Amino acid sequence: MKHIPNILSLSRVPLSAVLILLAILSNLRDRPASLRLAFMIVYLITGLTDALDGFLARRFHWASARGAKADGFSDVVFLLSMLAVVFVVLRVHFNKWVVGCVVAIAIVRATNLIFTKIKFKQWGLMHSSFIRYATIPIYAVAPICVWTSNAKGWVGWLVFALLVAVLLSVMEETWILALLKDYDMNTKSVYHAFKRRRESNA
Repeated sequence: MKHIPNILSLSRVPLSAVLILLAILSNLRDRPASLRLAFMIVYLITGLTDALDGFLARRFHWASARGAKADGFSDVVFLLSMLAVVFVVLRVHFNKWVVGCVVAIAIVRATNLIFTKIKFKQWGLMHSSFIRYATIPIYAVAPICVWTSNAKGWVGWLVFALLVAVLLSVMEETWILALLKDYDMNTKSVYHAFKRRRESNA
């Protein structure tokens, strides 16, 4: 039973691959509407695994270091799959600012991952409060793009605004990593990182 959260976490990897395939198929000419519906259903299931794994681990005290790494790895795969889905649609329909923002997020996130490995000798991604709440929009971007594949104008700029929030959150992650002396993926904010640094220097 204690492995259920890990199974849910790792299930996001094959589910992410299915989402990419459905997004590609739904973007083809003369595509049936059922493909978009199938994408939404699989997307919902994938999102539920992301919510349930952490909830079950905390509720039944099944949390573990291996589970945290599995969750982080699966989150990265899910995030990258959503970026891939966005690119499938954005390639034709959305403006260069949105594409540039997506690329910037991917670069900063990858840089933070490598920075963590070099500085703290382990792979990991932060779960700060800003990242938790700001990354919600990027997961919403993919279904918006798939469902409104011909959307233009204000929808594109709305997506851009949401992505800017995500970009700011991953930039805060860089700042937190620079401040921390000991790695803690659950550091809530830059303020908490500053506070921990002051306490360690006292």
